[in-house]
Amino acid sequence: MRKIVTLLAAAGLTLGTAGAAHADPPVIIDHCSPVVVVAPYVQVKTCMHTFEYAPTYSWAIVNVTNNSGYSVGVQADLLSGSTVVPGTYQTVAPGQSQQVEGTRVQDPACGENCIGRGDLWSANWSTYTYSP
Repeated sequence: MRKIVTLLAAAGLTLGTAGAAHADPPVIIDHCSPVVVVAPYVQVKTCMHTFEYAPTYSWAIVNVTNNSGYSVGVQADLLSGSTVVPGTYQTVAPGQSQQVEGTRVQDPACGENCIGRGDLWSANWSTYTYSP
């Protein structure tokens, strides 16, 4: 009986040690706008995504559904106070959906309060969309 209790105690100690070695998972924060129609058959949702860990990263994400007959240019920018961190330009073809991600910024000054901005355009129009 004593041998069983000793084995159980050793197993509990081992499990406790393994549990203590496990790190906390990162915190992921998304601030997203509702889906908005920016042109006939073009819908957009703009987000500011933060991955809080060590270090913290933030970036803008623009989700575009283009059911129109023309291509739409998209850029996901991160706004941190008066600083604009531009993303790369991408084109969403007619009849396609695409997630466009901006440039990831390590430990931005705005923290999780940055703003994501979608810069969208076509031959006849251009507009900005923003995360909340």
